[in-house]
Amino acid sequence: MTAMLDELDDIPASMRDARRWLVWKEIPVPGKKPRKVPFYVNGKARHGVLDTPEDWAALAAFDEATNALASGQYTGLGFALGPDTTGNCWQGIDLDNIAAHDGLRIIADDLPGYTESSPSGQGVHAVGYGRPFAALGSNGTGIEAYSSGRFFTVTGAEAGIGLPSCLANFVNTVLRPRHGFVAPIHQAEVVDFAPAQTLAELRSALASMRSDDRDLWVANGQRLKRLGEQGRALWIEWSQQSDKFDPADAARVWDSFTADRTGFAAVFAEAQRRGWVNPLAGYAPQPAKPAFQPAPSDPYWGFRFAPDLVANLGPTRWLVSKLLPEDCTAVLYGPSGTLKSFVMIDLALSIAHGVPWQGKPTKQRTAFYLAGEGEQGFAKRLAAWSDVRELSAPDCFAFRQIPRIQDSRELDSLIEAISLIQAERGQAGLIIIDTLFTALDGGDENSGKDMGQVISAMKRLRTEFGAAVVTVHHTGKQGDSARGHSSLPSGMDVMFYAKPGPTPLTVEITNPKQKDGAEHPPILLQAQVRMLPIRGEDGELETSLVLSNPAAEIMATYQARTKQTDETTAKAQGVRRAEDEAADTIRAFALERMAANVPLRQLEAEVLARAVALGFPKLALSKSALGRLKQESGL
Repeated sequence: MTAMLDELDDIPASMRDARRWLVWKEIPVPGKKPRKVPFYVNGKARHGVLDTPEDWAALAAFDEATNALASGQYTGLGFALGPDTTGNCWQGIDLDNIAAHDGLRIIADDLPGYTESSPSGQGVHAVGYGRPFAALGSNGTGIEAYSSGRFFTVTGAEAGIGLPSCLANFVNTVLRPRHGFVAPIHQAEVVDFAPAQTLAELRSALASMRSDDRDLWVANGQRLKRLGEQGRALWIEWSQQSDKFDPADAARVWDSFTADRTGFAAVFAEAQRRGWVNPLAGYAPQPAKPAFQPAPSDPYWGFRFAPDLVANLGPTRWLVSKLLPEDCTAVLYGPSGTLKSFVMIDLALSIAHGVPWQGKPTKQRTAFYLAGEGEQGFAKRLAAWSDVRELSAPDCFAFRQIPRIQDSRELDSLIEAISLIQAERGQAGLIIIDTLFTALDGGDENSGKDMGQVISAMKRLRTEFGAAVVTVHHTGKQGDSARGHSSLPSGMDVMFYAKPGPTPLTVEITNPKQKDGAEHPPILLQAQVRMLPIRGEDGELETSLVLSNPAAEIMATYQARTKQTDETTAKAQGVRRAEDEAADTIRAFALERMAANVPLRQLEAEVLARAVALGFPKLALSKSALGRLKQESGL
């Protein structure tokens, strides 16, 4: 048996608990590699792809599959890839015959997810769980990756310590570019692994760098590093163009300065010290941009036509009914001290439990809270909320300090962590960033570039998980607008404004922007002080605030005030409409009388009489105004 039963203990619990198991037999094929034919544990061979609920229902539990394997009738265990009832997919990467393909060993060492040796011992498998991706089929590069329709052999041999996590980013950014190169691989051709357009852009960028241009050194260095071996080769190629840069030294500089987190920031400092300026000046002309070649599976490159859009039209999917859509970017902003964080905690915990939020139905989802404050203070707020609601702290609510989401590496790590938690705890529905200023990590909120990086990170999180991504922000010293660059309100799908309520410890939430629906009416919330079963160093019980519905008398006063405000506003709007209509009537009357050649002095009196009759005498036109109107109209 390829999968030794005593090696299966290292398989992660999330895989063992998934009902995705089958077994397989090795069937000899003359002149070719043996086939691995999958069987259900009932002895029936499985044919075709595995992508329907009927196929999934025939799969077995882990114990059932190991019992079948122990019978001696089969060669090994198999694990079925593909979607499950949550909409996420079990995924796999297969690196085959690593020794025959330069660079695959480096990739194998960096594989995310759960990893193990293949049955032959010459390859490595990685198993993950998360969003689907386009498959990478067998094409001679030694790389395959799938998120549906296949099964992977499972050996438990040389098992890695990683847990199943989403493989999509790794497949799309690391494997897909290399998989696109099908020709035999030789060390001398390592640069050719990267797409021609990518190399052209990087060569041009390297050629334009000055020794004092730190941003370009860092940005382009990170792009090179992501290319792995290709980037290293391109770096050495570049260094050979300079008489001040020893090619033998180039490899050492690359290896030492890309080994740590600072990356090319350190290379920039070295460049300044050595004076490496424009070593590629006069570099050969760049190759022409290759013609666009659409993928066979998507010839229109993501474009969809109107009839298809209308045919698939569905209702807005609300995370909080009529208030917060499932898939959106949003901001809650307001002055300091308006209980914004308490609003977000109340909202997130309600969603994690799937209980109504302030009377509005919610969908139960896993909530993620990225905060700028300490864990201890946050835990007190969770305890107070749970006590008031008489609910336990939900296990699908996750908290951590805000990472530097403008950094692509930290954002990738955040996405991988959320993917792992989502696989274990349930679909991600809400990601809160509290506050936006903390997330900027020293950036300038008035800078379009800095603000744009945070908005871009929020949109990527929304796209990755189909979740609502909400940030907490502040207003300026004056006014009720969100502080900072104008790209923030334009980049958000939904905006909420928190302002002080009519009494202390109350907050009014309005909804000035709702991209795909009607703006929600204002909501009034009141905070109450809750005692915690924790005594401080002074011996007194500690407290925390919890949001609740306002007391009856406060709500009555608020509703009365709101009604009066609404009535005053409606009355003012009615007066303005009537005044506009009267002005149009008076103008039309004046033009009609002008066409009848009424003298201006007489016309002035008639227009005044009409304005008085309509109730707006101030709208009467003077003789000079009537003269200008007559001239403008050509009468």
